[in-house]
Amino acid sequence: MVQFINRILDGTVQAQGGDSILQRLKRMIFDAKSTIVSVFKSSPVMGCFLFGLPLGVISIMCYGIYTADTDGGHLEERYEVSRSELESQEADEEEESAAEQEPRGGRPLLPAGQGPKDVLEKKTD
Repeated sequence: MVQFINRILDGTVQAQGGDSILQRLKRMIFDAKSTIVSVFKSSPVMGCFLFGLPLGVISIMCYGIYTADTDGGHLEERYEVSRSELESQEADEEEESAAEQEPRGGRPLLPAGQGPKDVLEKKTD
């Protein structure tokens, strides 16, 4: 015991205690590791359910979040479709306006206040 105290006083023995944050972190890691090992040694099936089930649920949630469809691609697609539809509708309107200049005795097909509909507003059968 005297030799140990002399080594401490000389500084040749590494200090193993203390209350610093690093030492507390090392103790917490050691306690967690020893607890997990003891759970798996005493009952491996319960350990698998205790740690595997939450990890599985979290993994499924992360998979669902990161592989979900985003609205960004849908909006771009919607924009492309609506733009091409607007171009085709403008061409149709030009043809209709040319036909309206030469009336055939009937009323116009579309009411004057109605504008083009968006892709999502149209009814699909």
